[in-house]
Amino acid sequence: MTPTITPVGREAVDRFEPLWRALDAEHRRVGPTWPSWWPPDRSWAIRRSRYEQWLAEPDAFALVAELDDRVVGYLVLHFLDGPDDSWVTGRRIADIESLAVLPECRGKGVGRRLLHEARARIAAIGVHDLWIGVVAGNERALRFYEREGLRPLMVTLGSHGTSPGPVAE
Repeated sequence: MTPTITPVGREAVDRFEPLWRALDAEHRRVGPTWPSWWPPDRSWAIRRSRYEQWLAEPDAFALVAELDDRVVGYLVLHFLDGPDDSWVTGRRIADIESLAVLPECRGKGVGRRLLHEARARIAAIGVHDLWIGVVAGNERALRFYEREGLRPLMVTLGSHGTSPGPVAE
């Protein structure tokens, strides 16, 4: 299985919907149970709008992985301003907002191909710092990124209207 990796722009965002929905379902399956989750249609509407915003930024890009004219994976990346205030970074930091692969294609090199192509593209414009967030509980994704040389950098904690209260000591 060798997918074709193709760069796409904002015009292709609607092609990401089935993959976003699969990723969202995986997040719900493995992620924290205490926050309220948006209904899937609302989740997609929010994410779709953000993809359009991010892909309008300078040098931002999306990649699709296709097998037999079917999109089986995608990646959306934009850039954050650097340098970071804690860690030594360059003046730009590549931020992968989504890397998703259809469930039946996971573990077959699709995500690796997307990540390698993204790294080649950012290196070609002189960016070497790369960040990606992973939903808490997504151990499979963490193992994948660590095999690809990424390491945990920061843990994001949150509270929401439905969050449990403080823990009594």
